Order: sequence, then structure tokens, then C-alpha cells
Amino acid sequence: MTRILFPFFAAVIAFFSNSEPAEAKKLVALVIGINKYDNLPEKKQLLTAINDADAVRSALTELEFDVEPALHDATYAEIVGHWSQLLEAVGTDGIALFYFAGHGIQSQGMNFLAPRNAILQVTDPQSPGNNMINFRRLLDELGKVQKKAEDANGAGITGIFILDACRNVSDLNFSEDKNEGLAPIRELPRQVFVMYSAGIGQTALDRKPGVLPENAVNSVYTTELLPLLRKQLNGDVPLAELAQVLRFKVYQEARKPVPGKKPHHQTPAYYDQLITRQTILGKATDPVRVAVAGVGDIVSADETRSMGDGDILKECLNCPEMVRLPARDFAMGEAGSDGGQIKVTIKEPFFIGRFEVTKGEWNACVKDTLDRKLTNAGCTVRRDVSDDKGRDRQPVSDVTWQEAMRYTDWLSGTIDRTNASASATKRYRLPTEAEWEYSARGVPTEKQTAYSFGDNPAQLCDYANGAGPNIKSLFWVNWKCERVVGNGLESADDGTGREAAQTGSYKPNTWGLFDVHGNVAEWVSDCWQPVLGKQVSAQESTACSRRVVRGGSWRSDPSALRSAARNAVPPSVARPTIGFRVVREIEK
Repeated sequence: MTRILFPFFAAVIAFFSNSEPAEAKKLVALVIGINKYDNLPEKKQLLTAINDADAVRSALTELEFDVEPALHDATYAEIVGHWSQLLEAVGTDGIALFYFAGHGIQSQGMNFLAPRNAILQVTDPQSPGNNMINFRRLLDELGKVQKKAEDANGAGITGIFILDACRNVSDLNFSEDKNEGLAPIRELPRQVFVMYSAGIGQTALDRKPGVLPENAVNSVYTTELLPLLRKQLNGDVPLAELAQVLRFKVYQEARKPVPGKKPHHQTPAYYDQLITRQTILGKATDPVRVAVAGVGDIVSADETRSMGDGDILKECLNCPEMVRLPARDFAMGEAGSDGGQIKVTIKEPFFIGRFEVTKGEWNACVKDTLDRKLTNAGCTVRRDVSDDKGRDRQPVSDVTWQEAMRYTDWLSGTIDRTNASASATKRYRLPTEAEWEYSARGVPTEKQTAYSFGDNPAQLCDYANGAGPNIKSLFWVNWKCERVVGNGLESADDGTGREAAQTGSYKPNTWGLFDVHGNVAEWVSDCWQPVLGKQVSAQESTACSRRVVRGGSWRSDPSALRSAARNAVPPSVARPTIGFRVVREIEK
């Protein structure tokens, strides 16, 4: 006989009775941990997933969630069945929380969770009989229940998904994609918050670095998650802030040195589609709370010097994530257009932002600027992050070149202020035009292409937030994006209309940089020159009448999204289509 997950179906029925008062907000959760897989060899089984699930279940019980004992090594049928029962039980006003610890993959831009009986060594996770759970299915089923709750005039249902998936197991190739980590999420239902244990293109450690397998207790992610969950007993920390703190703590813990191994880079991602900033218990909170990095929350100068090409640096809680790129020659520009083409030498390796600077990062600068009454550096005008678009992870825009420069000055000063050993040469700044294009193009190839991914603009929908058919007033809308579905093509747009998307919502280039095409155009340090010169360097003269903007934006056509496309804008101009990303120099 199938056991019932939640014991209060009678109360759910009573909710709809006119003779009964409305129930309080329900908190229901499904917690799953899978160590053993029927179709994987022993070396690819997991160590801590069941421990993780049991610990999370205990924490949620303390928070008064209605949750049965965690499902251990569950099958496909068990997971989807219990998920359906949870959605029945949540009623029309509640929190539906789904926690999964186990293997997960991406294929063709979609994410799949692997139950115990999944057949993992396949080329297509969607094939019938493979028992892979398409994460989109869980989201869509939640969306239908949310719609029913709205139709019944309920207060609404919040969906929270915590996926400690993509465990770090060597040579675990599930599909022809060969992509590590989970894919970005697009078209989330409203009032949903999703947390990944690792960033796009990253894998998650199954246990804490340096802990012997026989003594493994919890994964790195869940180890750092548990105390933050329990803090909700005595505080009102919004989910977005919890996710920000968790990202930094996991990053710090994952990269701790282990003898004989390189530091592991794991920076959790999250997607915020909540209407208001709220806690995991559904309580609304102050919409502008932003933590500022404190003393000790940084990476030492010695560590940054020892990092290798492709390594990811995050120096403080609100510092941007940076990727180290090597020194190299490359061909800048395109022959016959946009200033011509020249050979450029990048003389020194450098770090550049994985993402465009976000509103959350900008707001941290605003808060610190006001708190310390800064005059020579810092930010003004806090950006709105209070609505349902995950705005703290959107790129900041409507900033002038001068404002972007003040942000980099503040960021450099913040690191110097919190790190007494900081070198005098250590500073953040805007990239030069040459550094920007070198970074945007991705790893150099024998044939230079129009975009970081190739020459076909039909692929832009997967890599860029540009002008799509949802911006009908623009004559240059890109109607021709296509995605491969099975053996055919499907017409599509990029999924975002008249605004920037959350950073990291599209595929990265081969350096691991996101949104180098579209979203917001990006200031660089150079003065505008119509023809690329033999020396392309930062020109920071205050007399410069126009500065270079690169990358195109959410309202740009395919031509303006090319890696070589350039534009000139007066440095005092602020537009909703212009933001920036930063460079960090490496100490010598």
C-alpha cells in the first residue's frame, strides 16, 4: 500500500468550506537523498546525499515544516508520486519546498535529476525508460497548482527548490553535451526561488575537502546551508540574502587546499522569481537589506598570485566573481568594419568578471558609501530589487562611465581596507577595449568567428539577451533564433523582453564568461577612436568626449551583438541599456 506523505488532507478540504475559517500558511517539504544508483559502478556512487537529506529534514522540522522522513535512494515513481502528494497538500496558501541531494545533469539546455533507477550512461536523458526527472516538469506542475490557487482566490503558493546536485564524480558523462553542472533556468513560474549547489558549468563536491570518505558527513553545500536554515528560527533573513551568504561560504570552503589537488571552484547559483523578498517561512522582509563584506572575508594576495588560468576568484562577500585569463596575442576587430582589424598583445594575465556587475553588488557599494560618507569613491542611488524579477541578480544599468569608475575605486578601496597586506598594485578597474574583446571572444581558435560561439546568429537565443520578437516596436528584432529539439529545429526567442535578464541566464563563452553578447552593453576604459590603432590602451583623460561601449544590449540586433561591434557614448550619459563588468589586476 502506498503511504501518504502528508497527514492533513481533511484540513485541506476544510479550507474550501465556507463554514470553516481560512487556514494559516502551510509549510510542506519533500526531502530526497540518493547515494546508491542501480546503474552506476561503485566509484560513481555518492557518500553524503542521504546524510544531507536527513540533516535538512531535521532543520526543516525545527522550522515547523510538515515533512516526513527523507526519501532514501528513491526511484523515479517514488519521487514524482510524493511530489504530486505535496502539491495536493499545500492548499492555496503555503510554501512547497523541494530538496534533492544526488546526481543531476544538463542536456540541450534542460536539467535532469537522477533517481536511483535512472539509466545514466545515455545520450538522451529524455528517452523513454531512462527514468530521468526533467526539472521543468516539477516547475510546470507547481505552476499549475499556483494557477489553481489563484483561481480559488488563495493567498498564493511559493515554490522553493534546493538542488544539491551535480556531485563531483570524475568522468561521469551522461549525454553528448559534455557540459558540467546544471544549465541556466529560463521562464520560471512566478513566486519561485531556486538554489543550485554550484554555478553554471561547475560541479559540486560530495564531501568537505580533506575529509576521508569513511568519515564523510555532509556535502560542502549542505554543511554551509544547515546553520543558515537554523538561523531562521531567530531572525528574518530573506531567501535572497541567505543565498548570497551561502554562495560566499561555499566558495570559501570548497577552495580550501587539499594536498595534491587544485582548489575546487564551486559558487552556488540562485534564481529569484519572488514577488517580494521573503524568508523561507514566507515572511516578507525589508526589500533593500544588503550585507557588506567584513574584515577577513577576502582571499589573500598570495592566493591570487598562485591561481591558474581559468580559476575563479571572489575576494569578498559582495565582490564580483572573476575569471583569470592568460596573456596572449589575438586578432582584434574585423577586417572592413567597426574600425578594422589589428593584432593585439595582452601582455599580462588578468581577472575579469564572470558576470556583469549586478544590482545587488551595486547596492552594497551604495550602502557602504552612505555608511562611511565617502566622497572620492562609491555609488549613489540604490537600485530596486524588491519585485518578482530577481533584480538583485540583474546587471546594474543607467550608470554613467564616471559612476562605473567610482564603483571600481570603491571596490579597490574595500579590498585594501579589509586586507592590510594588499599590494599597492592591487586594484579593480574597467577593462580596456582590447581586454574586453579578448575576453568576450573566448578561447582563441584558428578561425575567428562573429560571435563567441560561432557565426550563426540563429544561436543567439541560447547565448544572448538581444532584441527579440517581444520588442515589437523595433524593426531589427531577431525573429530567427532556433533551437535544436530532437532531430528538428524549433523557433524561439531569448525569453526576456524589454529589460535585462538575471546575469548567468544564458550559456557562457569558452572562458566561462556570461552575457558578453547582449543583456546590457558595457563601458570600457578607452576613449573612442573610429579606427583601431596599433596600440589599444586605456585612455582616461577627463577631456575625452566619448567612451567605448561594447557587447550590445537587450534591444540590440544580431549585428550589434558581434564580438567586434563597437559604439561610442559620452561618459556623462546613463542609459537602461548600459552597464559594465570589471577587471582585477594581478599582483606581481
